[in-house]
Amino acid sequence: MIIFSIVILVYNEEKYLSKLFDNLLKIIRRINYKTEIIFIDSESTDQSVKIIENFIKKNPNLEITLIKIKKSDFHFARTRNFSVKLARGKYIIFLSADALLKDKKVFDRFLEDFSLGKKIVAVFGGFIPRRETPLLQKIEATIRFDFLNQFLKNKILIFDKKKPFIPYIKENLYYWWYLSNTFSCFKRIFLVKYPFPNINGYEDYAIGKIILEKGYKKVYDSRCKVLHSHTYNLIDYFKSQLEEMAAINNNFQIKKPINLIYKCKKILKYNLSGYDKIKTISQIPFYYLIKLLALTYVKIINYRL
Repeated sequence: MIIFSIVILVYNEEKYLSKLFDNLLKIIRRINYKTEIIFIDSESTDQSVKIIENFIKKNPNLEITLIKIKKSDFHFARTRNFSVKLARGKYIIFLSADALLKDKKVFDRFLEDFSLGKKIVAVFGGFIPRRETPLLQKIEATIRFDFLNQFLKNKILIFDKKKPFIPYIKENLYYWWYLSNTFSCFKRIFLVKYPFPNINGYEDYAIGKIILEKGYKKVYDSRCKVLHSHTYNLIDYFKSQLEEMAAINNNFQIKKPINLIYKCKKILKYNLSGYDKIKTISQIPFYYLIKLLALTYVKIINYRL
């Protein structure tokens, strides 16, 4: 019986795939759980497919499947739901192709977390930003985890509406519904019954909401970290904010916390010169201006519709 199905969505990931393979092999070879890996490539134009095919040839003893789909058919929610139909494991792990596992015992952690209650249907971990990522973008990548870390018990946090770690009210739903498919693990039987909602992006937030609204629970395990972050230029950063603002406003009707004071305090704690700290803090208004432009654009589009 296959215990874990690892699903990796791929599009032009040649920069990261070799490191990802080495990373996965080291961990898979030390466990006794039968595991399969499913790659779904959406017409990569680089060497991603060849790298995966070579990986499969070099590891004939591993259960590895490469599925090729058209780029036009890729959709975050529908593609994940498609992978659920392909998967044979009791648990499905979603792992970003540009992420690296940092905990050798992560599979054991998942099983430990699921054993805490029958209602627990998902576990997710946190991020360690890459060194090259700009400081403010590092802080934004980890700020949700910093908030959740305040409520950890034995390094985990169980999201349970009956035993709330913070009040389950509109002002806090941004944190309650959060779940990251950068690295997450689900009971397959749950995703069969409750597929990802048909939205292209932030489908992990949507499934996080469904889990709680249907009376189930999810776990944030701070030990299950992955090395992952994006390094955005100004245009890409605007696009990322546009995607997030559209998802939050159109699909969830919740507000994202501003966290301005927290970000300033976080910068001051970094081992930087006084000049670099002031320089970084002075960049914050510009980042918020981009966020405001993205939010304004979303509201204008919604008004016209």
